[in-house]
Amino acid sequence: MNISSTANPLFLSRNTENNRQRENSDAIFASKKTGHAKSVKVYIKESFTHTDQSLINPAITNKIILHSFEIAGRTYSCICGEGADEYIKSLFQDKDDEISFVAKGQDGTAFEYRPPVAWGKRFVRWISQGASYCTTCEDSRGLQPSCHQFEHFLHCGVNKFSVKKVITCYNETIVNDIKTVKPFSYLNLSDTDTQEWIHSMTYIGSGFCIGKFGPGDIAIQTVENSLLHWRNKDCESPRSITLRTGLLYAGSNFGTFCTIT
Repeated sequence: MNISSTANPLFLSRNTENNRQRENSDAIFASKKTGHAKSVKVYIKESFTHTDQSLINPAITNKIILHSFEIAGRTYSCICGEGADEYIKSLFQDKDDEISFVAKGQDGTAFEYRPPVAWGKRFVRWISQGASYCTTCEDSRGLQPSCHQFEHFLHCGVNKFSVKKVITCYNETIVNDIKTVKPFSYLNLSDTDTQEWIHSMTYIGSGFCIGKFGPGDIAIQTVENSLLHWRNKDCESPRSITLRTGLLYAGSNFGTFCTIT
């Protein structure tokens, strides 16, 4: 997916990073007073292992390696998909508020990735207002949006979803090396043999992706760990997974779905 974004290298020692966070915090509160646009940074931090019991086979325990992240001095393991965090909500007050992601590569160099404007605005709206902002159509009232619907919201602006009329995507480019994928491109995991659509996410950069786990939380992990997780999820033995990138849109019946800009 050819979407423009910017990645700025940042050389962050521990002290420099703490100073930057304090400066960012000061800028946040200053912007509230002046009404000027501000940028809230998401710092991707250490990895941790999350475990949960398989819904399909209770005898299996799934282990997911995720990465914690820091927003304005507070550390999170994930962002709740059902409601907005009051502290995060307080950071975004103006329509011009922006967000960026800071991730370190294998050599320790940190890069700041700024998403395309539309994607960033939608992401801010979701995390500051909660998933309830995106509603479902009459045939699926009360259901929480899935990972696929979350990505359709971010990339296409779709904020009402139907269960009866499934949103589709076309992403024909197989990814063999994540370094060839542009930041904030759409990624899709599918079963190589059955072509089952398994998981959708957005590539951030430096090997990291962000996505929604089913009807649950928004979390950050590496693309490598995402592949490892879905290859073994709810299975007695590993399955083959194909990673693709490409164009994501609402499908042929685009008028069925409500969109925002």
